Amino acid sequence: MCPIRPALEHFFSKGNLLALRELALRHAAQYVDARIQQHKSVTGKENGYAGGQRILVAISEAAGGEQVVRAAKRLADALKAPLIALYVETPRAERFSDAEKTQLARNLSLAASLGATLQSVPATSVQEAMLAQCKELRATQLVLGRSRGKGGWFGRRDGIVRDILDGTTGIAIHVIPFQDAPRGREWRRLWPRGSWTGDVVAIGAVGALTLAAFLAQGWISRGPIDLLYLLPVIFSASFYGFRAGLIAAIAAGIAYNFFFLPPFYTFIIYGPVNIITAVLLVVVAIITGQLAARARAAAALAMRSARENAGLARFATRLGAASTTEETAQLIRDELRSLLAVQTIVLHRSGDSVEISAFGQTKPKLSPIDQAAAEWVMEHGEDAGLGTNTLTASEWQFRPLKTSLGTLAVLGFRGPPGRDPIPTERAALAESLIDQAALAHERLKLETDMRDMEVVRQRDSLRAALLASLSHDLRTPLTAVTAAAEALSATGDEAELVETVRSEARRLNRFLSDLLDLTRIEEGAVTPDLVPTDLTDVIASAVGDLAKTLAGRKVQTSIDPNLPLVRADAVLLNHALLNFVDNAAKYSPQEEPIEIIARMGRRGPVIDVLDGGPGIPQGSEQRIFDRFARGETSDRTGGSGLGLAIVKGFAEAMGFTVEAARRQGGGSRFTIRIPHDATVHVSMEDIA
Repeated sequence: MCPIRPALEHFFSKGNLLALRELALRHAAQYVDARIQQHKSVTGKENGYAGGQRILVAISEAAGGEQVVRAAKRLADALKAPLIALYVETPRAERFSDAEKTQLARNLSLAASLGATLQSVPATSVQEAMLAQCKELRATQLVLGRSRGKGGWFGRRDGIVRDILDGTTGIAIHVIPFQDAPRGREWRRLWPRGSWTGDVVAIGAVGALTLAAFLAQGWISRGPIDLLYLLPVIFSASFYGFRAGLIAAIAAGIAYNFFFLPPFYTFIIYGPVNIITAVLLVVVAIITGQLAARARAAAALAMRSARENAGLARFATRLGAASTTEETAQLIRDELRSLLAVQTIVLHRSGDSVEISAFGQTKPKLSPIDQAAAEWVMEHGEDAGLGTNTLTASEWQFRPLKTSLGTLAVLGFRGPPGRDPIPTERAALAESLIDQAALAHERLKLETDMRDMEVVRQRDSLRAALLASLSHDLRTPLTAVTAAAEALSATGDEAELVETVRSEARRLNRFLSDLLDLTRIEEGAVTPDLVPTDLTDVIASAVGDLAKTLAGRKVQTSIDPNLPLVRADAVLLNHALLNFVDNAAKYSPQEEPIEIIARMGRRGPVIDVLDGGPGIPQGSEQRIFDRFARGETSDRTGGSGLGLAIVKGFAEAMGFTVEAARRQGGGSRFTIRIPHDATVHVSMEDIA
């Protein structure tokens, strides 16, 4: 039976085929989605189609909102789709209790920590905003929460879920039931929240109108007075909210009844017409006040949204103009302090710790707990400090500026005593600002790396040109010197001097050859001629070429007779092996043997060169192949530090890899690994 058949049957099994099909469909959907987004950005037209999955989760102030966010995250992970957390800010947010504001901040923070993209949309209707965002974002999955309790007064949450279900088509909606926290004395929530100043102004406005109408009733008569009472109601609701308008409406009804409906100066009403007039006055006043309050709240939301968008645009523009890390850090600190209205600092890594790099007029002193929280954020890339789950005793809340390059900086926030570091209503704005700050740091880091790479490239180019010039200009006179030295013949005391001249000339010639080879490698001029090569011949040739260097040394070779031919450049492979053996001879004692082993590894043929020297220093297994890197554990001289760099360059040009390791019993092991696809298998049919 063919040994490949079980592997093929396993690969083409039903489960693997389904997984491959799902992967192919997902990649196709991502490609189509990218094209749709490109078409929309170019034409500005909304086609209504979506490629791939998009998960949209609704964030609320409910205590069970964390369950909804986690369920949406599990769904996004299962579908490998992006997760968008949407919070619809309505005028009702002004009436949130402290507990609800804290819970909303926790839900938003949880969504951000799970990798969701936060979006905050001001609107007067949750249903309309959710439906509009589903269309705008082309969401394919919508995750909502539904309380098992009463769902607020008159089943408000149930109504939101029901309206969204009725108003959407083509979107999968997931309703996550949860047990909301008990509210306690919920009847108080019927009475709208407001300021006592507005209540006093409402009553004062009604009183002033009543006095003016009472004094002018002989001139204007009592007919149009009921309509005049709409003025203080509209005024109070427009400037102080619905509660002030409601109080003004009730006060207007009472004042109109008491002063202008017979019997006068009593709360008794005899005529049916008067009853209808009084009731209609109160109802119309309440409706008018409600409409005015909604218009005021909508205008306030729109103005705040416009201010935040303008602030984000200004922030992005100023960040784009910043050119240094210090300037960027101070700009981030100033803008976040202005937009979030909290004390802000920026910290950067300094050695093994983090230090404050941007602050206000005075540099705050961090306590040991604050310092530990900031370092923990820099190390782990997660929030820490006040209002988080890590080092909560800190007075600051620290947030990471995390990018694909890692955590580049840390932001610290501290609010007034007794308040959250970041106000709940600015949580989404804070996330957007932090993301922009992280992108600015990433841009600066990439620009710095590009400048450093350009400097290195220019330096390498100059060095390569210098090396090439030296190697070529010195080759001709050195060849003459070497030939003259080899032709010299001397006896007696001059024999040792002549041999020294010959050996040093050879060494200088080898050094220039190494320079020339390194220049060829760096310029990409090495083009290997890959032909079937016998490793036995290569090893024998290398040992023969180093006969003088290895004179008096014991060289042990062990070659597997079943090794196949390999596709290699015999000259480059011979040169690489020469450098390995020469390196072993330089950095090992004369009495220690040098071993050359050619064997079949798990992934292809392997050539090992082992010596009994002091070994490679721990941690320098990769650095030893750098240019001009020399052994640090040997007191012998004579090496240029280019041999191993040349070996690596030649090996990589042929598609091989090289390794260096420290032997447990002492000494070093240098390895050339040949991939399996470089082997050549010759059958009897090919020979025939």
